[in-house]
Amino acid sequence: MRQRFVIAFIFLCATSLTACAQTFEVTGVPGPRTFRRDELRAMPNRVTRTIDGKTYAGVLIADLLRTCGIDLDKLKGKELARSFTIAGSDGYTTTFAIAEAIGKFHDVEAMLADTVDGKDLSSDEGPLRVFTLDKAAKARWVSKAIKITVQ
Repeated sequence: MRQRFVIAFIFLCATSLTACAQTFEVTGVPGPRTFRRDELRAMPNRVTRTIDGKTYAGVLIADLLRTCGIDLDKLKGKELARSFTIAGSDGYTTTFAIAEAIGKFHDVEAMLADTVDGKDLSSDEGPLRVFTLDKAAKARWVSKAIKITVQ
């Protein structure tokens, strides 16, 4: 019985450490990079309210893309036709046009959140979650986000 308890305790600790060490990978950009949660939290954050009345904090996808070498202010022509796909650890993916992410042609911006109402996201949502700041596109939200690939 004691051995089972120890094994369960070790498993729970390992799971917690994995969640704390969550990373987010950005590929298909001039400077591919993997961000740790502490690095994401050190970036300029934007706080918004969702339709559920909860305050999410995180970083805009546009800021991540800028950090990885995409000059979003100079996008035109074929560059604006580019897109990116966000993947969750559960296999769910969604795709956005670059123009959507930067809010250049829409009032919609995509955000990578790591807290809600001042607390870490629950295991159902996080530790990282991508959502759009418009209220109509919940189907494009990605819980347990792990990667963005720019095409």
